[in-house]
Amino acid sequence: MHSIVNACGEVQQNVLLHEPDYPTTGSVLAVVRQGKPKCGVNAVGDGQDSP
Repeated sequence: MHSIVNACGEVQQNVLLHEPDYPTTGSVLAVVRQGKPKCGVNAVGDGQDSP
């Protein structure tokens, strides 16, 4: 996810020409959190809540 957000940051100046409220890389990275390492059926049930 971080690599995608950072790539978006590389074109931010161009995007700002069309969308002045486009968020900064820093503001997006500030809310990105690591999710659970499991997926599918193994990620549901008791004790599988996200922090």
